[in-house]
Amino acid sequence: CRGDLTRVLEVAEGPLMEVERFEEELPRRAGHGIWAPERTDAPFPEEVLSHIRQTVELIVKRAADKSNQWIALGAVEPIWGEIQRRLPANVLELVVGNFDIDVGSATPAEVALRVKPYVDAAQERRAQDALEKLGKAGEFGLPATLGALFEKRVRTLLIHQGLEYAGNVCPSCDYAAISEVNVCPIDGEAMNPVGNIVEWAVSKAYGQDAEVMAIVGGLEKYEGIGALVRF
Repeated sequence: CRGDLTRVLEVAEGPLMEVERFEEELPRRAGHGIWAPERTDAPFPEEVLSHIRQTVELIVKRAADKSNQWIALGAVEPIWGEIQRRLPANVLELVVGNFDIDVGSATPAEVALRVKPYVDAAQERRAQDALEKLGKAGEFGLPATLGALFEKRVRTLLIHQGLEYAGNVCPSCDYAAISEVNVCPIDGEAMNPVGNIVEWAVSKAYGQDAEVMAIVGGLEKYEGIGALVRF
Protein backbone atom coordinates (compact mmCIF):
# COMPACT_ATOMS: atom_id res chain seq x y z
CA CYS A 1 0.00 0.00 0.00
CA ARG A 2 1.02 3.58 -0.65
CA GLY A 3 -1.05 6.71 -0.28
CA ASP A 4 -2.71 6.42 -3.67
CA LEU A 5 -2.47 2.72 -4.62
CA THR A 6 -3.32 -0.53 -2.85
CA ARG A 7 -2.81 -4.01 -4.30
CA VAL A 8 -3.98 -7.27 -2.73
CA LEU A 9 -2.09 -10.47 -3.60
CA GLU A 10 -3.06 -13.90 -2.33
CA VAL A 11 -1.87 -17.46 -2.72
CA ALA A 12 -3.91 -20.66 -2.47
CA GLU A 13 -2.66 -23.73 -4.31
CA GLY A 14 -0.41 -21.98 -6.81
CA PRO A 15 1.72 -18.84 -7.21
CA LEU A 16 0.97 -15.52 -5.55
CA MET A 17 -1.56 -13.64 -7.65
CA GLU A 18 -3.05 -10.17 -7.58
CA VAL A 19 -6.74 -10.41 -6.71
CA GLU A 20 -7.68 -6.78 -6.12
CA ARG A 21 -6.40 -3.23 -6.50
CA PHE A 22 -7.66 0.30 -6.22
CA GLU A 23 -5.97 3.54 -7.15
CA GLU A 24 -6.88 7.20 -6.99
CA GLU A 25 -5.48 10.52 -8.16
CA LEU A 26 -4.15 12.63 -5.29
CA PRO A 27 -3.73 16.38 -5.65
CA ARG A 28 -0.17 17.61 -5.21
CA ARG A 29 0.56 20.30 -2.66
CA ALA A 30 2.65 23.09 -4.11
CA GLY A 31 6.30 22.38 -3.54
CA HIS A 32 5.64 19.41 -1.29
CA GLY A 33 4.11 16.54 -3.26
CA ILE A 34 1.22 14.37 -2.16
CA TRP A 35 2.57 13.75 1.34
CA ALA A 36 2.33 17.31 2.63
CA PRO A 37 -0.50 17.58 5.18
CA GLU A 38 -3.13 20.30 4.93
CA ARG A 39 -2.72 20.89 8.70
CA THR A 40 0.47 20.84 10.68
CA ASP A 41 -1.04 18.32 13.13
CA ALA A 42 -2.24 15.87 10.44
CA PRO A 43 0.02 12.89 9.59
CA PHE A 44 -1.21 12.86 5.97
CA PRO A 45 -3.61 14.84 3.81
CA GLU A 46 -7.23 13.74 4.11
CA GLU A 47 -7.10 12.09 0.66
CA VAL A 48 -4.29 9.79 1.82
CA LEU A 49 -6.04 9.04 5.11
CA SER A 50 -9.20 8.17 3.17
CA HIS A 51 -7.19 5.75 1.04
CA ILE A 52 -5.65 4.19 4.16
CA ARG A 53 -9.11 3.74 5.71
CA GLN A 54 -10.29 1.99 2.53
CA THR A 55 -7.19 -0.21 2.65
CA VAL A 56 -7.89 -1.19 6.26
CA GLU A 57 -11.49 -2.07 5.38
CA LEU A 58 -10.22 -4.20 2.51
CA ILE A 59 -7.70 -6.02 4.74
CA VAL A 60 -10.39 -6.73 7.34
CA LYS A 61 -12.73 -8.05 4.65
CA ARG A 62 -10.11 -10.36 3.17
CA ALA A 63 -9.02 -11.52 6.64
CA ALA A 64 -12.57 -12.70 7.33
CA ASP A 65 -11.93 -15.48 4.79
CA LYS A 66 -10.51 -18.26 6.97
CA SER A 67 -8.29 -19.50 4.15
CA ASN A 68 -6.12 -16.42 4.70
CA GLN A 69 -3.86 -17.51 7.57
CA TRP A 70 -1.16 -14.85 7.28
CA ILE A 71 -0.95 -11.23 6.23
CA ALA A 72 2.25 -9.44 5.18
CA LEU A 73 2.08 -5.76 4.31
CA GLY A 74 4.28 -3.89 1.86
CA ALA A 75 4.26 -0.24 2.92
CA VAL A 76 6.67 2.48 3.98
CA GLU A 77 6.81 3.03 7.73
CA PRO A 78 4.50 6.07 8.07
CA ILE A 79 1.74 4.35 6.07
CA TRP A 80 2.29 1.04 7.87
CA GLY A 81 1.99 2.85 11.20
CA GLU A 82 -1.39 4.28 10.22
CA ILE A 83 -2.63 0.91 8.99
CA GLN A 84 -1.38 -0.86 12.12
CA ARG A 85 -3.10 1.67 14.36
CA ARG A 86 -6.45 1.10 12.65
CA LEU A 87 -6.48 -2.70 12.31
CA PRO A 88 -8.59 -4.61 14.87
CA ALA A 89 -6.64 -6.88 17.21
CA ASN A 90 -7.92 -10.14 15.69
CA VAL A 91 -6.65 -9.06 12.26
CA LEU A 92 -3.41 -7.52 13.52
CA GLU A 93 -2.40 -10.87 15.06
CA LEU A 94 -2.40 -12.37 11.54
CA VAL A 95 0.20 -9.85 10.35
CA VAL A 96 3.59 -11.55 10.18
CA GLY A 97 5.63 -8.63 8.91
CA ASN A 98 5.92 -5.37 7.04
CA PHE A 99 8.36 -4.69 4.20
CA ASP A 100 9.23 -1.77 1.93
CA ILE A 101 8.64 -2.39 -1.77
CA ASP A 102 7.71 -0.43 -4.90
CA VAL A 103 3.95 -0.99 -4.79
CA GLY A 104 3.39 0.21 -8.33
CA SER A 105 5.98 -1.89 -10.18
CA ALA A 106 6.61 -4.99 -8.01
CA THR A 107 5.66 -8.28 -9.66
CA PRO A 108 3.86 -11.07 -7.75
CA ALA A 109 7.08 -13.12 -7.90
CA GLU A 110 9.07 -10.26 -6.30
CA VAL A 111 6.45 -9.87 -3.57
CA ALA A 112 6.48 -13.63 -2.93
CA LEU A 113 10.25 -13.57 -2.37
CA ARG A 114 9.93 -10.73 0.14
CA VAL A 115 7.02 -12.37 1.98
CA LYS A 116 8.41 -15.92 2.20
CA PRO A 117 10.80 -15.39 5.16
CA TYR A 118 8.02 -13.84 7.25
CA VAL A 119 5.59 -16.66 6.49
CA ASP A 120 8.20 -19.37 7.08
CA ALA A 121 9.08 -17.91 10.47
CA ALA A 122 5.40 -17.58 11.45
CA GLN A 123 4.67 -21.18 10.41
CA GLU A 124 7.61 -22.45 12.45
CA ARG A 125 6.45 -20.52 15.51
CA ARG A 126 2.92 -21.85 15.14
CA ALA A 127 4.14 -25.43 14.66
CA GLN A 128 6.30 -25.28 17.78
CA ASP A 129 3.46 -23.80 19.79
CA ALA A 130 1.06 -26.53 18.57
CA LEU A 131 3.54 -29.29 19.41
CA GLU A 132 3.99 -27.90 22.92
CA LYS A 133 0.23 -27.81 23.47
CA LEU A 134 -0.18 -31.30 22.01
CA GLY A 135 2.24 -32.77 24.53
CA LYS A 136 0.38 -31.18 27.43
CA ALA A 137 -3.30 -31.53 26.59
CA GLY A 138 -3.89 -32.98 23.13
CA GLU A 139 -4.87 -36.31 21.61
CA PHE A 140 -2.07 -38.12 19.81
CA GLY A 141 -1.49 -41.39 18.00
CA LEU A 142 -3.81 -42.66 15.28
CA PRO A 143 -6.55 -44.34 17.41
CA ALA A 144 -6.98 -41.35 19.75
CA THR A 145 -6.88 -38.83 16.92
CA LEU A 146 -9.43 -40.74 14.84
CA GLY A 147 -11.62 -40.97 17.91
CA ALA A 148 -11.48 -37.21 18.43
CA LEU A 149 -12.42 -36.66 14.80
CA PHE A 150 -15.38 -39.03 15.15
CA GLU A 151 -16.52 -37.06 18.22
CA LYS A 152 -16.04 -33.76 16.32
CA ARG A 153 -13.72 -32.41 18.99
CA VAL A 154 -10.74 -31.51 16.79
CA ARG A 155 -9.71 -27.87 16.60
CA THR A 156 -6.33 -28.45 14.90
CA LEU A 157 -5.15 -31.66 13.22
CA LEU A 158 -1.36 -32.11 13.21
CA ILE A 159 0.16 -34.60 10.79
CA HIS A 160 3.72 -35.46 9.87
CA GLN A 161 4.21 -34.42 6.25
CA GLY A 162 3.81 -37.42 3.96
CA LEU A 163 2.38 -39.69 6.68
CA GLU A 164 0.44 -42.75 5.50
CA TYR A 165 -1.54 -45.37 7.41
CA ALA A 166 -3.94 -48.01 6.16
CA GLY A 167 -7.27 -48.04 7.98
CA ASN A 168 -10.96 -48.87 7.94
CA VAL A 169 -14.10 -46.75 7.94
CA CYS A 170 -17.62 -47.78 8.94
CA PRO A 171 -20.05 -47.23 6.02
CA SER A 172 -22.89 -46.63 8.46
CA CYS A 173 -21.64 -44.20 11.12
CA ASP A 174 -18.32 -43.08 9.60
CA TYR A 175 -16.28 -44.35 12.56
CA ALA A 176 -12.64 -44.79 11.52
CA ALA A 177 -9.95 -47.04 12.95
CA ILE A 178 -6.60 -48.65 12.24
CA SER A 179 -6.60 -51.54 9.77
CA GLU A 180 -6.63 -54.18 12.52
CA VAL A 181 -10.18 -53.13 13.49
CA ASN A 182 -12.56 -54.74 11.00
CA VAL A 183 -15.88 -54.45 12.83
CA CYS A 184 -17.26 -51.09 13.95
CA PRO A 185 -17.43 -50.93 17.76
CA ILE A 186 -20.30 -48.44 17.51
CA ASP A 187 -22.86 -50.34 15.45
CA GLY A 188 -21.25 -53.70 14.64
CA GLU A 189 -21.05 -53.04 10.88
CA ALA A 190 -18.25 -54.51 8.76
CA MET A 191 -15.79 -51.73 8.02
CA ASN A 192 -14.50 -50.75 4.58
CA PRO A 193 -10.73 -50.52 3.96
CA VAL A 194 -9.15 -47.15 3.21
CA GLY A 195 -5.71 -47.05 1.57
CA ASN A 196 -4.53 -44.01 3.52
CA ILE A 197 -6.63 -43.17 6.56
CA VAL A 198 -4.56 -39.98 7.04
CA GLU A 199 -6.04 -38.48 3.87
CA TRP A 200 -9.48 -39.43 5.16
CA ALA A 201 -8.66 -37.75 8.49
CA VAL A 202 -7.59 -34.53 6.73
CA SER A 203 -10.83 -34.45 4.74
CA LYS A 204 -12.82 -35.11 7.90
CA ALA A 205 -11.01 -32.29 9.73
CA TYR A 206 -11.73 -29.78 6.98
CA GLY A 207 -15.36 -30.87 7.03
CA GLN A 208 -15.49 -29.97 10.72
CA ASP A 209 -13.92 -26.56 10.09
CA ALA A 210 -10.72 -27.62 11.84
CA GLU A 211 -7.27 -26.34 10.94
CA VAL A 212 -4.82 -28.83 9.42
CA MET A 213 -1.09 -28.42 9.98
CA ALA A 214 1.47 -30.50 8.08
CA ILE A 215 4.62 -30.57 10.21
CA VAL A 216 8.04 -31.65 8.97
CA GLY A 217 9.52 -32.68 12.33
CA GLY A 218 8.50 -33.06 15.95
CA LEU A 219 5.61 -35.52 15.69
CA GLU A 220 7.71 -38.69 15.69
CA LYS A 221 7.09 -39.42 19.38
CA TYR A 222 3.36 -38.98 18.77
CA GLU A 223 3.23 -41.59 15.97
CA GLY A 224 3.14 -38.82 13.41
CA ILE A 225 -0.37 -37.57 14.14
CA GLY A 226 -2.25 -35.70 16.85
CA ALA A 227 -4.99 -33.19 17.52
CA LEU A 228 -5.58 -30.11 19.60
CA VAL A 229 -9.17 -30.44 20.75
CA ARG A 230 -12.06 -28.09 21.47
CA PHE A 231 -13.05 -29.91 24.65
